[in-house]
Amino acid sequence: MSYLNTISTKLIGLTIFLSTSILVNAQQTVFELFKNDASLGDYYFEQKNYQGALKLYLNAAKKSPLTSENHIKVARCYYSLKQYQYSIDYYNHYMKAKQNLPLGDLYCYAEALTVTSNYSEAIESYRKYLAQAPDDEMVIKKIWRLNNIQYLYEDSSQFSIKPITLNTTFGEICPVYYQKGIVFMSNRKETQLVEKVNASLDAPFYRIYYCPVSGETFVDDDM
Repeated sequence: MSYLNTISTKLIGLTIFLSTSILVNAQQTVFELFKNDASLGDYYFEQKNYQGALKLYLNAAKKSPLTSENHIKVARCYYSLKQYQYSIDYYNHYMKAKQNLPLGDLYCYAEALTVTSNYSEAIESYRKYLAQAPDDEMVIKKIWRLNNIQYLYEDSSQFSIKPITLNTTFGEICPVYYQKGIVFMSNRKETQLVEKVNASLDAPFYRIYYCPVSGETFVDDDM
């Protein structure tokens, strides 16, 4: 009987030891995953927290040189944050090592080149994109517009666009005429006791505003 008790005690001890080891190893694995800036950056990027992901990728670069895969991740972050020249720079780093961009990134690269007025390079990149996606009519139209941009500029000379008093450096979207003014959405910062921030954009949440129009004057008023 004592022999059986001894075996039982050993089995219980072994089970506890194995369970503890598995738990410790699992905790270490999770800890190491989130301790790694690049891995946590991947998680943030999937959650569309591009500002947070970018910060982590750049922190990782301080510890060791960025791999070509991390270069493209940084480029994607900058593109999503509309910092197009930085995006172009990191895409160029990637292409020096890997030569060819993935199809989706090739489109973003062409878009960034267009925004920064690098039209000839943008056309070349769009054409490389079309070689892999020949049925994309939108890109065909983009190439036509860039090839004829001088004529589009001539047409645009008949119109003028200027900022209005309600414009800020934040996002103003979806304007709609309403009564004697416009209704629109903005994520502008305001003085508040408790500030709520959209983590994916690192900016305030969008709210609805109404601006009455008096001549050329707009006076914004939170709805």
